[in-house]
Amino acid sequence: MATCYRAVLSPDFSMYIEMAPVLQLTNTFRNRWCGAYFASKGIRVVPTVSWGNENTFEFCFDGIEKGSTVAVSTYMGSEHDNRQNQKEFFPKGYNEMLHRIEPEKMICYNEPFPEMQGDIAFVDYELSSWKHMNEPIHTIQIRKIHLRRRTPSGRKQSHYQKRIYCK
Repeated sequence: MATCYRAVLSPDFSMYIEMAPVLQLTNTFRNRWCGAYFASKGIRVVPTVSWGNENTFEFCFDGIEKGSTVAVSTYMGSEHDNRQNQKEFFPKGYNEMLHRIEPEKMICYNEPFPEMQGDIAFVDYELSSWKHMNEPIHTIQIRKIHLRRRTPSGRKQSHYQKRIYCK
């Protein structure tokens, strides 16, 4: 079934910051195991990278090839469904992921944060969530948008960001 797709993302098992470290380690293992299993069946896999607090950095980036395309999600770092915004831990992990993995490209599930850098393709969470699972996908649009922002040093910076929309 998955072979009809160009690639699949490895499952994003939760890495809630309030989880016990052993559960965070287990979820990292489950993510990598599923990705390896899919790959063993001839399916191209884009690894999903998740992290919690800084104590997860010692294992959460293991097993992902340096320079590969990866998937990340900003969903847990944003306010939704009565959950508090957990964005404060996201940038540290994101920057650590950039440093350790040096990904060529990133697929961002949910709206990227303005401070995120790199070649990012945005996947709209609301249009791709399980709520729309039984609806047909009529079109997939990839739009390149131009973003301008200031760096921490105050310099103006502009870049393009790819956004993927499924309608």
